[in-house]
Amino acid sequence: MDIFDLIGPIMVGPSSSHTAGAVRIGLVARRLLGEEPARAELLLHGSFADPGRGHGTDRALIAGLLGMEPDKTFAQGLKAGLGDAFTVFLNTISAFGNIMSYIRLFAVGMASLAIAQSFNNMAFGFKGPLVIAAILILLIGHGINLFMSTIPSFVHHGNEGNRMGRYVLRLARQV
Repeated sequence: MDIFDLIGPIMVGPSSSHTAGAVRIGLVARRLLGEEPARAELLLHGSFADPGRGHGTDRALIAGLLGMEPDKTFAQGLKAGLGDAFTVFLNTISAFGNIMSYIRLFAVGMASLAIAQSFNNMAFGFKGPLVIAAILILLIGHGINLFMSTIPSFVHHGNEGNRMGRYVLRLARQV
């Protein structure tokens, strides 16, 4: 074990104690907050205030607030921060894909409604002895419409399939 393992890491700047300590303080503040701060006002006191910006204390506090560990190099901290940004980007794309999928299902529902209204209009046009034909149009037309409207719930371009399709299958197994 090295003496620096006990005292703290060697950080960038003229005084690594001012930068390592400041990073640790910023990190503790972030953990107490529970999230990445949107805005921060840095007021330096005592030995942190005396050297001013020359020791990099202000930048070290910001690095800690952004989640950089004091024992990481700047490149490692930057890599970790960019990794989180990439994850957020991928989650945003995934959410957009889910929204588009639900819009597609909504469009299928609206098309199914229009088809149902068309079959109703055709059937209600028959009078007298043609009521039997109207009943057949209603039964066959709505049967086809129901069948056709369930197909998009099972069809999806991904390997995992659509959530709605999995839900319908799970529901069908329980019945």
